[in-house]
Amino acid sequence: MMAAGDESLSCPYCRTALLVAEATTCPACRGGLFDAAGGRLTQERAALLFATAAVEEARNRLVEDGLRWAVGVGAVVTLAPWLTPLALPIATVAQAVSIRWWMVAPARRVFQPTRRMLARWTLRVGYVLGLSFAGPWMAAPFLSLVATPAWHVALVTAEASYLRWQLDRESSGTGLHDAERVGLGCMVALLVGVLVLLMMAAGVMGWLAQKA
Repeated sequence: MMAAGDESLSCPYCRTALLVAEATTCPACRGGLFDAAGGRLTQERAALLFATAAVEEARNRLVEDGLRWAVGVGAVVTLAPWLTPLALPIATVAQAVSIRWWMVAPARRVFQPTRRMLARWTLRVGYVLGLSFAGPWMAAPFLSLVATPAWHVALVTAEASYLRWQLDRESSGTGLHDAERVGLGCMVALLVGVLVLLMMAAGVMGWLAQKA
């Protein structure tokens, strides 16, 4: 028998009290109580395993369901290009919200504060940077039929891989490396440069339009 109040005597997933010390699964949520090495799971370890599984499940769902929507957006841009200024922003916002809600949130909840902040800004800057390159292709009729689905799959796969990598490091107790901060700084610098180039190109195009 086990004494009440001991963390090892409760399910690490749903915290249901366990009455049998040798139980291998929780009678309430059916979650496994031991890891692959045979050790009893703690709540922290169970939370990391749950987050990893949630990220993988979300990746599969977002790729499968989102791919159909991405093909639809590409078709709208190709068949009704006058709807592009409306369709692409709506699709972009829906994509960002879906990824954040289903895939990013479960992982961020188990990160330590410094890792959570770094992951948040790395994903945000990476998203905007990738979109700045993919956006023109997605706005082009016919090219959008390939570019929009490709961008969606690449984005979901890249963010899921990054989150799983950070979850593995969190699980092993590995701290943040200076290279991660340097990498984020380089991404920010590259994003600023791209935005400046886009503004300059827009200015040149406006000047040429006035001269025409």
